[in-house]
Amino acid sequence: MRGYLIAAHLSVEVGHRVVLEALELEPLVALDLRLGEGSGAAVVMPILDAALALLGEMATFAEAGVAGARDAAGVSADDGPPPPPGP
Repeated sequence: MRGYLIAAHLSVEVGHRVVLEALELEPLVALDLRLGEGSGAAVVMPILDAALALLGEMATFAEAGVAGARDAAGVSADDGPPPPPGP
């Protein structure tokens, strides 16, 4: 279940930190909120929406044809196909 939980913010309430530590969750923001009606979640939802949109819709440099772009392995879209593995 913990894999589906998102800690939106860190409340200034002492019990909130205790619960987050017990669940081994890191809050996304710390805004010193203590209102108790989910205001931290309301603040964080647009941030999560934007992050998911970036992950799902944004092209990599190579996919966008940006010259000189290299992926994590150092391969450039300009390099053509990688050589076959050596002996």
